[in-house]
Amino acid sequence: MHKIALLASLLWTIVLAGGLAPAAHAADAPRWLVSPELLGAAKLEIVWETVLPIRPGEKLQTLSCVGGGVYALSDRNYLAALGGDKGNVVFAKSIAPVGFPLLGFDRFEDVLITVIGNSILEIKPGSGTIARTLPVTDYGLICPVARTESHYYLPGVDTRVHVVKAESLVELFTVAGTAQSAITSVVAADDYVVFATNAGYLMSFAPDRPYKFWDMQFAEGIVGPVVRSGDSLFFACGDTHVYRVDCPTITNKRLVWKHPIGSIPKTSPRVTANVVYQYGPLKGVTAIDRESGKALWKLPEGLDLLAESARRAYLISTQKTLVVMDNAGARKVLTVNMADVDLYASNTQDARMYIGDTRGRVMCIRPAR
Repeated sequence: MHKIALLASLLWTIVLAGGLAPAAHAADAPRWLVSPELLGAAKLEIVWETVLPIRPGEKLQTLSCVGGGVYALSDRNYLAALGGDKGNVVFAKSIAPVGFPLLGFDRFEDVLITVIGNSILEIKPGSGTIARTLPVTDYGLICPVARTESHYYLPGVDTRVHVVKAESLVELFTVAGTAQSAITSVVAADDYVVFATNAGYLMSFAPDRPYKFWDMQFAEGIVGPVVRSGDSLFFACGDTHVYRVDCPTITNKRLVWKHPIGSIPKTSPRVTANVVYQYGPLKGVTAIDRESGKALWKLPEGLDLLAESARRAYLISTQKTLVVMDNAGARKVLTVNMADVDLYASNTQDARMYIGDTRGRVMCIRPAR
């Protein structure tokens, strides 16, 4: 038994060597990031908690929920992948030199995709193996890329979307927006591609040729990623509104609604099956009925959506509390102290909530069963 335990310890050390490696102060962390008693009173339960041993001087910086996995990135660009069901460490490794910015994470089939500097990195999510590093040398990348089976869609600093073959990165054509407007988002499907700019321009084009299906112009810039859900596109604009645009066919579009939030958004909306949640600086979170575009409720101290379950929404607040909102009754149900929580991932797919701190603790909680 001692040999088995020693082998497990060595494997843990090897997997995490160089960045997220064993460190004494990680063991000094309190047992729970949020106490089970507090969660129990709110009818929540802990699914798992994982403590990633962080080196002295290193901090966890972001949590991301992508494709059923949870990814914890340190300020030294060490990435730990955790299984969403059990919190087990799937892999942990350096993916970029210290100080290099990363442009988000996305999942396409069996590949995790991120942008580091002017290179696209493809990572095998089950092992952490770097499948490919694809340099983009002729122009800089300004926001996350989009991928389909056959193509990459690369948003360039030159204000153009470069369409390249997915396997070889051979450029096929480019598509331009309005003059001098930076691209803020690219969304790709098999039958159309949409990109947005900071000048409020939204355009849809054919995925395999430079043919414009339609375009729209808004008063101010489109902020953050455009969210595609079914035939609908959801996005926030600098004109203080959240929008829903439907695309019933690839050549048609229709503005379904726009909803004011009272401040200039800095992030994109969180979209679930029935509700759109939008944060506005100094105004908090507004919950909007997805179909009608009417406000369900406002939470002035709200910061972001953690998850949603049936009629309830679970939000992190600017006061470091978890706030439970009743969507149907448009009322606050209760709050839970989360004073030690520094990081979170917004999950729009199910009711699991992922929270963490800079010292390496990551916890998954859910409504009690």
